[in-house]
Amino acid sequence: MSSDNISLADLGKAFLFDESELWKDEFAKKGKEETLTEFNLKFLMKFAKNMSEFVSDDVELAKKIAGKTEGYKNNRIEAIIREYNDWYLKKYQAK
Repeated sequence: MSSDNISLADLGKAFLFDESELWKDEFAKKGKEETLTEFNLKFLMKFAKNMSEFVSDDVELAKKIAGKTEGYKNNRIEAIIREYNDWYLKKYQAK
């Protein structure tokens, strides 16, 4: 068996992506910051650390992400961003 072959057991553990998903770039901009944060593969590989730092002003959300709470992992990034945006708008636009 060559090293290029994957067993069915290994395939069951793999993440399968559609080709269009592999090249999807997402960016974020916080408040009045001038720079964008790219949510690329490097960011996602250390998602708990990177994302919890990114949303650190929302302490409760950051704790859920850092603790890898169910529903707060990289496969739910869009829902996490929406939750953060809702929190941010309530906190900063209420003033």
